[in-house]
Amino acid sequence: MSEVISRLAEATSAWLNTILRETGHLSQGNVVSAEQRVSDAFNSSTAHLRLVYSEDATDTPPQDLVLKLQKNHDGKNEVQFYRLVAQLGANLPMLAPCFALDYDAQSGNSYLLFEDLSPTHVAPVTRQQLLEGQGVPRADQLDGIADALAGFHAYWWEHHDLGKYEATAIRPWWHDKESYQQHIERRTREWDSFKQSAASEVSPQIRATYEYVLRRMPALWEEYLEERITNRRQLTLTQGDCYLSNLLCPREVAGEAEEPKGQTYILDLEAVSANFPTYDLAYLMPTFWSPEQRKVHRPEELFLIRYLQRLRKFGVENYNWAMLWRDYQMMVVFMLFDPIWDQTAGASRAYWYPKLHCLVRNFWDMGCGLTLRKLAEKK
Repeated sequence: MSEVISRLAEATSAWLNTILRETGHLSQGNVVSAEQRVSDAFNSSTAHLRLVYSEDATDTPPQDLVLKLQKNHDGKNEVQFYRLVAQLGANLPMLAPCFALDYDAQSGNSYLLFEDLSPTHVAPVTRQQLLEGQGVPRADQLDGIADALAGFHAYWWEHHDLGKYEATAIRPWWHDKESYQQHIERRTREWDSFKQSAASEVSPQIRATYEYVLRRMPALWEEYLEERITNRRQLTLTQGDCYLSNLLCPREVAGEAEEPKGQTYILDLEAVSANFPTYDLAYLMPTFWSPEQRKVHRPEELFLIRYLQRLRKFGVENYNWAMLWRDYQMMVVFMLFDPIWDQTAGASRAYWYPKLHCLVRNFWDMGCGLTLRKLAEKK
């Protein structure tokens, strides 16, 4: 078996030759050279590879690849997910073709070798554009993203393997009542830490919003989470870190009212878990869009309408607009604490500050506060 390397410098022609032979992608000939172009991914070591083969190479071995390396067991979940997809023979065209993968439990190293889609695809927005408040993609890109996520969610919708494997485990936040209580305690500690170090950065109104939510979170296990989690009802697999920069859309621009010019791809599935479908949607829009951006030209509303239509097209029948909107509101409630965690974990102010302000404003603008109060005060 080939070595599970930890550094891009170890991705030599000889190593790639072994990998491609083991996986059946190179039956004859050899990799002569592998030119690397390192990407700016911040949570992995990733490089675009251009491979050159000897003249006796047969078939059509892949020439343009992306190699993703991770350490400290960070890539375990993603490798297990792609193994499960291969085992099931799942038809998931929104996933980039994966040529090889491995994870070493002893060292914690992992690698994934994908087809390089960058010649034809690009992220709809960059991370920097998100931070600068310029994170609304083109209409055709949003259509493609809605189609990709709906297709992914529909395949795993109430799937019999949800909760069965590590890669399909219920999100740890609400795996059961005890884990949810631990989640509330963790969020309370993070909020207390935030107040000590960054209280002057936020207004009294923002501080009051967080106190409002924390007081009502305990009631949500019985009134919102328990029945859905216990019975796996209207749950699916979610990407789990579904920022717009973790998607690839066709470079070719579709005209007005035209369908997207090709498949949109979902990347970076190391946080995949069984979850509420709108967990991914909350990352996409209200996390870095202002209320004004959500409403001008109605990109959010049109996205949600198309997403629901595509779910139904792909066979999901037990989900309607009211359920979608409430789940969307509730995921924004839980997402409120993401920038608090970011700040306490050492993220830069340039990252957590705009994220916090977008989420708090959208929390009230979307009616999340009222929905939360109604659920928490049902008794």
